[in-house]
Amino acid sequence: MSAARSSSPGAAARKLRVLCLHGFQQTGAVFKDRTGSLRKALKAVADLEYVTAPLTIAPSEIEGFEENEDGSAANTWWYPNRDRSEYRDVDTTLGFLQTVFAQQGPFDGVLGFSQGAAMTAMMCAYKQREGYEWMQFGFAVLVSGFKPIDPVYHKLLFEPATQIDMPTLHVFGEGDVRVSPERSRALADAFKEPVVYPHAGGQYVHQIYILFFFSPISCSFVPADAASKAVYVSFLSNYLSRS
Repeated sequence: MSAARSSSPGAAARKLRVLCLHGFQQTGAVFKDRTGSLRKALKAVADLEYVTAPLTIAPSEIEGFEENEDGSAANTWWYPNRDRSEYRDVDTTLGFLQTVFAQQGPFDGVLGFSQGAAMTAMMCAYKQREGYEWMQFGFAVLVSGFKPIDPVYHKLLFEPATQIDMPTLHVFGEGDVRVSPERSRALADAFKEPVVYPHAGGQYVHQIYILFFFSPISCSFVPADAASKAVYVSFLSNYLSRS
């Protein structure tokens, strides 16, 4: 089920409602602030809704951690162990997201960045493979996503013979040194007929595009230049025309 369509005569064209999941050590408020150019680029076709992951990180728990600019806690969609091969407390996040869908939905799609993109991919797999009926969304945009290392979630995404049948757009930078393009392409392989958009950027580009994660662990960006805008709008408009 997608967000309700407006059918009254003379009503404005319906826009998509998109739930946005931030990256590791970030918050919904920070992600919203750092994606102003993206929201402006998509304002004719989509409204972006931001939430903050329910799990918090103490400075002592993460090597290289720095506090957020506003003094707020940093958040995560799961707790990684030291070598990042195990994702803990994902069930807590799923319970939180179920409440978000119940109280703030419906949503047409989900957009995730970095760790949020991996979480979005896991949601797609839960929806199709595990029958999570509360996950009522029809597409996903995965920016700087990566294939999960944890064997539980790797199996969820990749071990069934059939690919996940959901429209997805995969955006990643060829010069991204934090999330390599190979890891993003590997994630796209879990989906049937993914739309893949590699751009020339990377970590060190014009300030307007950079999403600082306040840590040397994660630093990348969501592109919103003219070429990227055309890709986003085409993907979202195609979905909207079919919904």
